[in-house]
Amino acid sequence: MSTQYRATAAFVKVSIGSPSGNRVAALLRRGDVLPDGVSEDQLKRLVDRGFIEEIPVEADGSEEITLPEGDPSEEWSGKQLDKFAADLGIDIGGARTKADKAAAIAAAAQK
Repeated sequence: MSTQYRATAAFVKVSIGSPSGNRVAALLRRGDVLPDGVSEDQLKRLVDRGFIEEIPVEADGSEEITLPEGDPSEEWSGKQLDKFAADLGIDIGGARTKADKAAAIAAAAQK
């Protein structure tokens, strides 16, 4: 089993790349998975401050998707919105963005 990290704060800024070379900043929203290339020191600091959390990932590459409390919103990850819709049998059609998925779920809930 490997470990990935997910943003738990509304926004998280991480640096990607070698500490001694060129680095690139990535801005992540709550629920986004951190990209590869973030240093171990930075990961530890962000976990300690509660900005990110570890996500255990099975060897086949699938991850356990947990649903947040409350109604689905754009703050949920795309995978969380997909899981919510699938669990309730809601067809979100061709929705690709989080906003479209959340809107499709909300529309289905009002029927």
